[in-house]
Amino acid sequence: MTTTPLLLWSLEQAGEALGGISARTVRRLIQAGELPAIKIRSLTKLRPADVEAYIVRCAGQAVPTTTGDDTCQSASNENETRMGSSSGRIRRTGGRPGQTPAAERFGALLKFDAKMIRERKEQRRSGRNGS
Repeated sequence: MTTTPLLLWSLEQAGEALGGISARTVRRLIQAGELPAIKIRSLTKLRPADVEAYIVRCAGQAVPTTTGDDTCQSASNENETRMGSSSGRIRRTGGRPGQTPAAERFGALLKFDAKMIRERKEQRRSGRNGS
């Protein structure tokens, strides 16, 4: 017995094809206009070709964000947005959060002087309280 390929997929089947994402996430992609869908009465269905086209579009936009040493990476040219992340784990101690090495490098790049800003805030506060 031969089986015919499905012409339309359910939200769950499309989610499986998209790497195991949930049907709710597939529905969000449809609502955002990123993934075309077909309504048949109360059912939402997707064409396999549309899902495959979405995967190809997403694969063309993929950019590695870090190399493991917490350095920011550029996309294809200098005018694009740079993304980065800290690979270290954040330990919740209940105290004041400290800066990550990536945040410190970013602040240095922007010539951000946290000490000077804190001093200015203190001067403003003392000026208000002293008057």
